[in-house]
Amino acid sequence: MAAAHAGVVDVAGVKVPDEAIVANNNLLLNGAGVRYKGPFKVYTAALYLNRKVSTPEAAHAAPGSKRIVLTMLRKSRPKNWAVFSCAAWSKTRRKPTC
Repeated sequence: MAAAHAGVVDVAGVKVPDEAIVANNNLLLNGAGVRYKGPFKVYTAALYLNRKVSTPEAAHAAPGSKRIVLTMLRKSRPKNWAVFSCAAWSKTRRKPTC
């Protein structure tokens, strides 16, 4: 990941830069967090946008480049990801392709 390291945020031991460069555009870290499944930390996620926003609708509507960075915190077998992905897609009421 190409990033300008003006600052770094620690999220569950993962160093998340507060800026990133995508297609020659400087993006700002809008938010970062940890996904838990029960007591286990599963992954960290970071959202980069061209400006700070405070709602999901504003993030979706924001013009320009966007970046989401996921860092897995647990080891998992690929077959498990297929099961989790199919379950997640089926909850969106879209026809799963699994």
